[in-house]
Amino acid sequence: MDASRGQAAGRRRFHIRHPARLHFRRGLSSASGADRAERGPVRHRARHGQNHFPKGKQMRKLIKKILPAPLRQRAVKYIERRRRDIAFRQLFDDLQALKAGMKPAAAGDRLSRLLIVAGDPIRLFGSLGDDAMITATLQHARASNPDVEIDILVDGMDYADSAYQRGFVPVDIFGKPDFIKALAQQFATRQYDSVVVVGADVMDGYYHPLVSAKLLASADLAAAAGIKNVILGFSFNETPHAPLAMFYRSLHPECALKVRDTISLERLQTFAKTNAALVSDSAFSLVPSEPDEGTRSWIARKRAEGYRVMGFNLHPMLFKNADHAQTEAVIRHAAEALQFAVDARPVCWLLIPHDYRDNVGDQAYLKAIAERVPASRTDRVRYLDGKWSAPVLKGVAGQLDGLVSGRMHLAIAALGKGVPAICIAYQGKFEGLYQHFGLSAADLLSPSSFLTQDGIKSALIEFIDQSDEIRENVGKKLPEILAMSKRNFQLFETFPARASVLS
Repeated sequence: MDASRGQAAGRRRFHIRHPARLHFRRGLSSASGADRAERGPVRHRARHGQNHFPKGKQMRKLIKKILPAPLRQRAVKYIERRRRDIAFRQLFDDLQALKAGMKPAAAGDRLSRLLIVAGDPIRLFGSLGDDAMITATLQHARASNPDVEIDILVDGMDYADSAYQRGFVPVDIFGKPDFIKALAQQFATRQYDSVVVVGADVMDGYYHPLVSAKLLASADLAAAAGIKNVILGFSFNETPHAPLAMFYRSLHPECALKVRDTISLERLQTFAKTNAALVSDSAFSLVPSEPDEGTRSWIARKRAEGYRVMGFNLHPMLFKNADHAQTEAVIRHAAEALQFAVDARPVCWLLIPHDYRDNVGDQAYLKAIAERVPASRTDRVRYLDGKWSAPVLKGVAGQLDGLVSGRMHLAIAALGKGVPAICIAYQGKFEGLYQHFGLSAADLLSPSSFLTQDGIKSALIEFIDQSDEIRENVGKKLPEILAMSKRNFQLFETFPARASVLS
């Protein structure tokens, strides 16, 4: 056997599938969309592997028996990817089939019922960026009608209490296998006047392609049903999930896409032609709340003592796959840099978490940094304890003299109040924010700066020294940016306002 034939034989051996699996693939390719729609329960079982090949644990046991160790992980990943691909394609087919048979209802002239589709349908508000965008939506909706009923799509009820506490009614259909059908039924039952999808940074498939597809489908189906809709300003990275293009290309013409920076808009238009419009982030429109008394008094006292009060944020998502030694180095270098700045300039630091989720939240890093500060400097480096809402943290950010942030929406909270900010960049979404304010992307901090002994020290000093100039530049651009943010909520302006809660 020659080399090429041997390689081909190896590939054939790796890709052999159960006969029922091959039959399932032929069934998908030959059946019409209508046929597949009629096979709802069967399609559901097939998609989740209930009929045609073993379930996850059974498959892993089978693979462990028949494959050598080096191939096991590859085989499991392949099977998981194939299942995701099948679910992805089925979602698209279900959406197109349902859209084709829909007749749009006449739009109402009053905002009575609103559906919000969150970017994180499980935790909803764990990310304070999501909190900011959802709360801004709530504020603008209630400016049109203080009594508007607001539902929010969720995937499971584990965090439903947080929705109820804010006046939302959770609708647990996001994780359903027949999501498109369930959503259409929800539209028919509740007769929504508008649907708002929180686009954020999850519209390019970087995190979860199927979630991105469901977010697009939610607005698309709403448009087909004649419901006013918008996908709030989102960013789009340079390596989107390729199969998402078919969802973008087939969007209903009345589906309103808002993209929050020109760089993202250019990337999206290269990826798929759409009618997307440029805005700034919807969180710029968030109305802030007063900070807690302890934080307010500390800021006022330090400023009275002649210090500038700067904010600081750092989080583990900046350092993906970091081992224990690297994590320790990042925390140590950050603490040393803050102490260096305290010794070199009359500044104080407020360490501000902007994400309270387990594993990816900010508290662990920031608490560890605060604990490394010498006792002689603890009154000049303070950790913001507790869990605060996005409006409260925007109120805190608005009282600062500057901010160093690894969270984009914390930076937006500061910039939206005219406070200078420098960002630690990740996932390709900060460049567009900087461009809005005429700031140079070259001034973005790299996470790698925290891996060296002196990487961050000079950057902090430079930012402190230039903060007045940055504040002036931000102030010049701010009115335009705030006006662009309001465009996210133009759909609410089509309803007559009964009262205003915005200021």
